Amino acid sequence: MLLIQNIGNGAAVDVRLRIKLEPDDEKNVLFPLMMPRQKIRFLLPDGNIRTLADKSAILKLSGECRNVLGKKFQVDDTIDVKEVMQSWMQSNMALEETIENRLSQVAERLERLVHSVERMLASSSGVLIKTRQDQKEEIDEIKRFYEEQKKKEKEKEKPSSDS
Repeated sequence: MLLIQNIGNGAAVDVRLRIKLEPDDEKNVLFPLMMPRQKIRFLLPDGNIRTLADKSAILKLSGECRNVLGKKFQVDDTIDVKEVMQSWMQSNMALEETIENRLSQVAERLERLVHSVERMLASSSGVLIKTRQDQKEEIDEIKRFYEEQKKKEKEKEKPSSDS
């Protein structure tokens, strides 16, 4: 897979990329918004990096994006897939995605989410986070209020015994 990630600290807007896998495969993609640290994975053609390396493929990534303030950034990167594969084979290393690695990635994302929420709460006023139980209790309270109002109106409508 080809992994594309927003490595900046802010959101990337109108991310336009051209992914060219020489000699003959090219894709143009547009992402209206990429959040900080967001990753997007693309499946490689033929589904195997070794097959690409056999074709002596060159991967070119070009394009542009801008931040939320409008500043433009250029993307320009070239990867020689064959050279990368050869270096991996010569190093006798094995790449492995373990459950432990995947869970650590999930834990890292949760930590960032908690940090973001804490930052948001600290920097703003009037932010309220409700649970479903809070919402249910609020709705029940509103129902009780309206039921009491209806009872009071009915009592007012009853003819008084004094007259």
